[in-house]
Amino acid sequence: MRTIPISDVEVPGDLLPALSYPAEVGKRLGRPIEQLSEPPERFVACTDVHPLAQAAHDAFFGHRPLVLSPDAVWFTLCQGLSLHVAEHAEALRERFVRHADRVVLQVERPDFALGQANPWPEVFGAFSAQIARAKPMGLPRFLLRLRGCSYVTRNREAISARTRSS
Repeated sequence: MRTIPISDVEVPGDLLPALSYPAEVGKRLGRPIEQLSEPPERFVACTDVHPLAQAAHDAFFGHRPLVLSPDAVWFTLCQGLSLHVAEHAEALRERFVRHADRVVLQVERPDFALGQANPWPEVFGAFSAQIARAKPMGLPRFLLRLRGCSYVTRNREAISARTRSS
């Protein structure tokens, strides 16, 4: 890990209070959650601000260290790209796909049951396989390289998020 010194301040000795991830996300969504994986680390903030911006804000104003994993940077870049593509879908359509209209992707899982633990990472993989079979066209070369990036450093859920966003 590389440390970039910014300012010589005394770091607080106490940890931020941990929050209940399911409870906080449920409040933010305003509806019941079918299934949610616990984060691999302590969950300390849930706001309507982008998580990376919130982390930088909290670290700066709380005089706390900020550690950014490659996953945090990668996921932020993917989110930004996906928001841009979603906002300009029609203008960008011919650069990404061969079809003129929307295509419905469907994964059938008769083994899934509401209220039960279900293997969601497998579903993300099945959707990714359908997208790959559609043979997208015109993707810039750097996107094709990034799509296969597999340096995710956390857990299976993070890999699922990376797969879903690529």
